[in-house]
Amino acid sequence: MINIEKYREVLDSGLLLDHYFVLCTIKSGGVLDSNKRIQGFLNLLAKKGFIQDDNLTDKALDLISDCDIIFDEESKNKVDFSQFVEELHKKLQDKLVELTGKRQVTAKVKGTGRGYPFLPNVTDLGKTLVKTLSAYKIHDYEKVERTLLKYVDACAEGNEWFPILRYYIMKDGNSQMVTDLDNEEEVSNTTTSIQKFV
Repeated sequence: MINIEKYREVLDSGLLLDHYFVLCTIKSGGVLDSNKRIQGFLNLLAKKGFIQDDNLTDKALDLISDCDIIFDEESKNKVDFSQFVEELHKKLQDKLVELTGKRQVTAKVKGTGRGYPFLPNVTDLGKTLVKTLSAYKIHDYEKVERTLLKYVDACAEGNEWFPILRYYIMKDGNSQMVTDLDNEEEVSNTTTSIQKFV
């Protein structure tokens, strides 16, 4: 996301945000889609002096000096976050089926009879993850996936489904998932004060 001053600067230079993100992608070493629309953007950027001989000009580098687009470090390919979330949700659901025989587990609050779904839907999973990964500046999606799958294993092993997955990822600005990522230790579900969450 860019701030309003940067947005005005982009517009004043005769570009749109699409053009700005193409320049940022080139700077970050990402791979652009090969289609007519992107080719049109590249032609316009060359015409306006932002690209010359397939390289960014000083004019372009000045404009995008503060852009920050995340790419997978090894492949330099742009990671499609929505695709990652959809695939992750399916893997989590498959893991639940493998461990419990069901696609969803209801986490029951002791003494109340109330229950909450352990696995959020794809949209809620994506919203919670994007908020958490942005807040903690996490870019290693594979590590996130491994940690969440380990958490499901730990819940199934103890037959204790609190905190539910969404609260494990983040609740009230705190993330047990990030703690487990940072510690790189065996993930376990701890039930201390967990029922306060629901």
